[in-house]
Amino acid sequence: MKTSLHKNKNLVFLALIGYLGILAATQTAYGGRLMNLRWVALSILLVVSGWYWLTMRAQRQSGLLLDKSTGILLLYFLSTFLTVIFAENPLFSGSRWASHAMMLIIFLVFLRQNLTMGRIQKILVILKIIIGVLLLFSILNPAPQTIYDDFKVFRGAMGNANTMGQIAAIGVVIYFHSFLIARNKRIRYLEAVLACGAIGIVWWTGSRSAMISLMTGIGLIFYFYRHRMHRKVFLGIFLFCFVVVTFPTLPGEVKRFVSKTGDVPTVFSRGVITKSRSDVWSASWKGFGDRPLFGWGFGADSSIPKDWTLRLSAIGIVERDAVNDFLFMLEGCGVVGFGAYLLLVYIVWRQKPTRRQVSILRLTNYSRLNLKGNYFTMNHGYAIMFTLAVSLLVLVQFDNTALSGGNFISVILWLSVGAAGALRKEFLSNEFAMYHYFSTGAQRIQKEASVAC
Repeated sequence: MKTSLHKNKNLVFLALIGYLGILAATQTAYGGRLMNLRWVALSILLVVSGWYWLTMRAQRQSGLLLDKSTGILLLYFLSTFLTVIFAENPLFSGSRWASHAMMLIIFLVFLRQNLTMGRIQKILVILKIIIGVLLLFSILNPAPQTIYDDFKVFRGAMGNANTMGQIAAIGVVIYFHSFLIARNKRIRYLEAVLACGAIGIVWWTGSRSAMISLMTGIGLIFYFYRHRMHRKVFLGIFLFCFVVVTFPTLPGEVKRFVSKTGDVPTVFSRGVITKSRSDVWSASWKGFGDRPLFGWGFGADSSIPKDWTLRLSAIGIVERDAVNDFLFMLEGCGVVGFGAYLLLVYIVWRQKPTRRQVSILRLTNYSRLNLKGNYFTMNHGYAIMFTLAVSLLVLVQFDNTALSGGNFISVILWLSVGAAGALRKEFLSNEFAMYHYFSTGAQRIQKEASVAC
């Protein structure tokens, strides 16, 4: 029985890695032929992870009793499904709702209750590799420029500067976190180089949403690792992010100035400073006003046609897919869906650390404590997963979405939420023993220091 469970567990891990790899490939401008494979990979992961989850619960004789987060998730599903019933195009909204529900069930129910520290560490390594490959491939083989590109920003292989910057921002957070906790000097130097390269790409893309997300991530890392992260470094990174948010096209202007090409003389031109999404936000708000209760249907907007044929390659793309999630839910699902979306935000918020957990995390980061083993790994794993979850949740309030099972960034967000929840649960089950373990070590070091003086 144990051998069979172990094989199923490995199968779940392989299905997850395959799903992430396909999503990363289809995120590029060259992955059009693989679009349908996203839904095949998502379906396989749903079946495999669901089977493992049911097998584990049967072995533990725990039945189908659900925790509070799962109950909140079910309420969210019921609320949003109402918007499918009253949708302008139920086929369109139903297909988007189904893929979205599959993603949340996988990461917040099936995987969240079965992810272990070892698996999460391997997932982080895989994410580092995937993001590193995407960044390198974007530098070596960027998508060709189009007539719709208003500014000389770096679009990379994604074909979209915002998406490119957002993926690079995720890389910065993961690489910088690894730099802080790595013990091997060579690994630390490698992580530092990767983090610097990724932050350069973020600036090159001019993506302000990516920079705001990055500032959130760096702020949380400083909150968890203030004993390891020098305050001047933190302020320097924040100042850099502020400059990039204020002047998103500065790298392109510098390049044109050096090469003496282009007609734009300064980064303070009106087109750059006032560039915003006000038009699409206004259109989305107007669409909400037309159907305020249930909206136009999950994932839809006011431009959705009544007649729509199923297209698996995109599960439907609507005119305002790039608007922030709050307005997208207001227009698509009305007041009912907006209230349901707040439940998702609450699920993310529920993964926050307790006061004692924060104390343990800071004791873990005490520089003179020579810590190894599961407690050490679990603390750092929780910190980076919670950081990714919150920073990406902030990101989708400005651009991109957390509501698509075919979106690489959306999947990383909910994978991070599920992993943070799994580690938090294990953390709390050993909270007293861990606090005693770390506080004893810190007291011993303080005592040795006082004797030496």
